[in-house]
Amino acid sequence: MKAHKPKPGNAPAKQDSPSLQLDPVSKPGNPNSKLDNPVSKPGNPSSRPGNMDDELRDILTRKTPEIARVLAILHQRGEPILSHVARGELQFVSRLRKIDPACKYIEIDMSPDADANSALLSRLRAIFHATLAGRYFEFAAPDPKKAVSSGVHVIRLGFPDVLASHSRRGSTRARLNPGLRCVADSTGDMPFDAEIVDIGSGGVALFYPADISLEPGTPLQGCQVEVPGGRTFTIDLEVRYSQHAMLSDDGKPTQRSGCRFAQVTPDVRELVSLYVKKDAASVA
Repeated sequence: MKAHKPKPGNAPAKQDSPSLQLDPVSKPGNPNSKLDNPVSKPGNPSSRPGNMDDELRDILTRKTPEIARVLAILHQRGEPILSHVARGELQFVSRLRKIDPACKYIEIDMSPDADANSALLSRLRAIFHATLAGRYFEFAAPDPKKAVSSGVHVIRLGFPDVLASHSRRGSTRARLNPGLRCVADSTGDMPFDAEIVDIGSGGVALFYPADISLEPGTPLQGCQVEVPGGRTFTIDLEVRYSQHAMLSDDGKPTQRSGCRFAQVTPDVRELVSLYVKKDAASVA
């Protein structure tokens, strides 16, 4: 499990996305974009993103061609990308500048916040977030370094090796107030205290300290969930996405992760049935 987790800033204004049909490649010389033309070599899997409807779906992938296609969409649309750094105290705001045609690296603009740049560059890996057409994207990339591209100072990272996206969930969810105490990943590499703040037939949402960083696809094994009355349920989870959340009661930044049930066990069925009765039968 990756355990390196990341002052609010204002992202540059988004470009409008009037249609879900995407042009094959962005046009060189667009006066509204300071970004280099994205991957455009013939035959490159990321050179023709295609129909956005095909790409904007719930996914969790480690396949380079799939990651490249989604990055090309974000790049063409000029969407801001965010990374919470300095244990959630700072927000790194940028945009994709270049996607290597060979899918070996990406380049992103420096943030206007020098402290945020330094915090990002100090990491071994960085997790980025973006939204587009009502969908939330998250990807992780290794080894951020300073670089110069076409005379411009940028940050270069290894090509992202995991990407996830999701939209609003369709299943019934039960918000929990107070939440359920959970010892996450109790049988894994790095157990930590968390709180389950909602639950549904497909999974749960966790709150936990902002200095913990969970990438998409991270397994959380043997999570111990305590319910009123003293009973404990054991469940396995897989992280689908993470995002910065509001301050905790003690004023510290927190993270929120949406997790799916890695496997449906009797404990999962019973736990769901306690809170989402009409959805319990659909846990399968």
